[in-house]
Amino acid sequence: MQSATRAHPLFQGLRYMKKHKHTPKSPLTVGLAIALIQSGAWANATSLDIDKDGPIAPPATSSNTSEPPRIPTNSMTTLDQVKVVGSSVQTNPIDEERYASGVVDILKVGDVSVSSQTNVADLAKRLPGISVSFDQGRNQTATGESQYITIRGFDTSYNAYTLDGVRLPQTQSSRAIPVNLLSPFAVAEIVADKTPGADKDSDAIAGVIDFRTPSGFDHGPMTRIRATNQISGTAKRRDQDAFGGAVGIDNSRLFGADRQFGLYTAAYYERRDSVAESTAIHSNWYSTYNNGLNARQNENSLSPRGLLYNFFRSEIQRYGVSTSLDYRGNNFAAFGRFNYASYSNNNTMDQLTIRSEAGNYNNSIDGQYKAYQANPSQYFRTEDVRQKLLSSTIGGEWKTDNVNLSLTGGYAKGRFDQPERITGSFRNTRETTGPDALDLDTSNERKPVLTTSSGNALQDIPDPEELYVARDYSRLSETKKTLKAHLDWNGSSALSHIGAGLLYEDSERNGENTDNVATEQKRYTFTPGMGYEGVASAPGTYLKGFFSQLPRDLKLLNRAAMTSRAYQYIPTLAVGEDGVTNGREKRAAAYVNTRISLSGDYGDVDITPGLRYEHNHFRASFWISDGDNSSFDTADSEFSRLNPSVLAAWRPNAKTVVRAAVRSSYSRPAFDQLAGTTSITRDGTDNEITAINQANPDLRPVEAWSYDLGLEYYSSNNRFFQIALYHKDLQNIIVPTTSYSGYEGTASVNDIAISKPENGLTGKATGLEASGRFALNLGEGWLSGFGIGANATWQTTIARYLVTVNSTTELRRTEIPEAPKLIYNAEIFYEHEKWRGNLWYNYIGRRLTTVQTDRPDVYIQPSKELNLGLTYSLANNTELGFSVRNLLNGHSYWTTLGKSKRYLSVDRSGGYLETGRVFQLSLTTKF
Repeated sequence: MQSATRAHPLFQGLRYMKKHKHTPKSPLTVGLAIALIQSGAWANATSLDIDKDGPIAPPATSSNTSEPPRIPTNSMTTLDQVKVVGSSVQTNPIDEERYASGVVDILKVGDVSVSSQTNVADLAKRLPGISVSFDQGRNQTATGESQYITIRGFDTSYNAYTLDGVRLPQTQSSRAIPVNLLSPFAVAEIVADKTPGADKDSDAIAGVIDFRTPSGFDHGPMTRIRATNQISGTAKRRDQDAFGGAVGIDNSRLFGADRQFGLYTAAYYERRDSVAESTAIHSNWYSTYNNGLNARQNENSLSPRGLLYNFFRSEIQRYGVSTSLDYRGNNFAAFGRFNYASYSNNNTMDQLTIRSEAGNYNNSIDGQYKAYQANPSQYFRTEDVRQKLLSSTIGGEWKTDNVNLSLTGGYAKGRFDQPERITGSFRNTRETTGPDALDLDTSNERKPVLTTSSGNALQDIPDPEELYVARDYSRLSETKKTLKAHLDWNGSSALSHIGAGLLYEDSERNGENTDNVATEQKRYTFTPGMGYEGVASAPGTYLKGFFSQLPRDLKLLNRAAMTSRAYQYIPTLAVGEDGVTNGREKRAAAYVNTRISLSGDYGDVDITPGLRYEHNHFRASFWISDGDNSSFDTADSEFSRLNPSVLAAWRPNAKTVVRAAVRSSYSRPAFDQLAGTTSITRDGTDNEITAINQANPDLRPVEAWSYDLGLEYYSSNNRFFQIALYHKDLQNIIVPTTSYSGYEGTASVNDIAISKPENGLTGKATGLEASGRFALNLGEGWLSGFGIGANATWQTTIARYLVTVNSTTELRRTEIPEAPKLIYNAEIFYEHEKWRGNLWYNYIGRRLTTVQTDRPDVYIQPSKELNLGLTYSLANNTELGFSVRNLLNGHSYWTTLGKSKRYLSVDRSGGYLETGRVFQLSLTTKF
């Protein structure tokens, strides 16, 4: 007879997943089978407690969520963030927002029935003022998934990212955290604290984003299975792999004589395929008229040098486990958290380029710029990504009548690898002639095409032959250790609270890449006639259809064959000392805060002044490329900041809250902004340098003062309204600048984009943010289920900085990079008897992404997405869902040269990209 543990559905499901190492054909079917087999008389279950929070903001009804970083007492009491009933925590996101000291927004996740978004970055867009971004350099826009999130669109370095209250390791060139590896199968809530006080990290100008994992006390005894099946509409139309799905199993138990122990475990696996299509300008835009002015000065009259078309194939896997163990006694509580998450993307890009050969353009013909001698070429590249996160946290809290002492220790390790980057190029040396050989029709600014005459001229050019294959790789890891201590005294007088705390954080980073490996060691160039005679003779299949008119057929080269070919001709690839970076960063902090609580006929007032001191030390070694003088160098910086803050909340009655906050904060420059090997990008069809990224060890931290004022109103029947006004004054802002020039004596006649972060002068941001959710109560019966929700953030931003153009220093004034003027969400939701549904629209406005010296700046055009979700309860404990992501088939990414939509950007900036619709069926069952 098997034990109760071995017979438990969670362990049976895990054994099934382990036994069947291949991807299940239908995760939804697998999940349903496990549920039916293991649950026994499932149809007789008495209730189904499936998370049913709407995407814009959760309704003000009692629901189980994860605990906050502090562990509450074991008695019936009302705290700042949590209501505790016996040994079970009954939290309500709206109540937590309502009784918090500052401005906090909370989103429950995990409801896969009504949402086809399966990473927390896409889900976070539902919160007020949250915008998303991508790593364009690694083709992550082509996945159709968001990668990074930030509060109010500010740079990711302006945010602090935590998992259960402990900082996450940073494995990127910036301080951005790629949260696409986190899954709603393992995260319970996303919390955005926009006015953190002295007890939170000060290096958070925008705020703190915390991802909370569940505990056993959140759900009580239960086992839940969630499964999804997905299909990519565009992939299906192009006859590519289009299907995917996910299955997650989680379980919670309470045990002990007084049920003082809580255990939660979860495991999940997801795999899906998708495709993307894009167009972009090759090389750059140039002044149409030969008037001696640069492209920035001739912004209204520019001409391109070439055009390219991209087709991307992505194979995404996401899996992980999450475990928590809690003990809650009368005077002592303890917890442990363990999380492991893995994300991988095998991304393959096939590119058709119509390019003007270097130098083949003429400004004298009719006095206008003309590109000629057009040549078709094909380019192949893999941009595989492997991300891993291991996080463990333990802590305890000792309580007396008035004093609480809590200690927390955390260990986290993150890794971001590109295990192999395979490239291959096919290029034709035969060239057309004549000034009109490369003319573009840009009447469709998103999808420019060749004119009829240019397209006809290309048909006579033979198939491009193989030029080279190449290999590259990179890896970066960070290990972070954290210790925190808090001591709190709580009283019943006007001085109701005194708190103090300490923090120590130690981070070690190690990385290597092949950027500086000699080209001949990582690239094999074929002599004429020795490689494939043409694209047609290379293994692969031709693309069936494209969202724009292709001037020639685009072949999707066989990935395995191209990889094998690269290893055949480049069997070994080793990184020398010039490709290694090492660094260490330490942060120590101490804070003190108090709370003054006043009550009277005017209501209740809480004022929380605080002071936080943070000391930072950074040291790194890296390689400097300087010809014969190349060598290792060391960057060493140390600085301290003293940041005061005052948070105030006035509650004139039970339904109204007025908030105000004044606080000082800062932002640390990213590791690779301060130190790192020079990154060089070369053209896909020849060896010419096109872009260089350099670090700047002289960067200073950004400093800020923030001012917030808000009004909130909470009613019954799931209705609330929140509005906030904010202003930020910034010093030493960091601006990503790009200039165009030669580099180290290269003979390239193409412009080289040299990117380097610089400190600007000052910046300002002023904004208005509002959110609300209302159950409409239109009538009896089915009409009673309708409601609406919305949130919007409107802001104006100003950045001032100095740039050098042709040895002349100019004062520039632009928007703050990455900060959109408008972000909003709107939703219609429905919930009645067995039916639930929502129609959710997300909009993120235009934003500046790159400042350029002698060309117009690069902007990301607005993104718009409409999503639909609908569920039906099959039985008391089982729910079937259907959802569609990107219902209107809008673009995923669109960058332009300049604010207008007139000039499509070059490929390295993004261009115009679509990923299409995603359809999902889901099943959730709980017993």
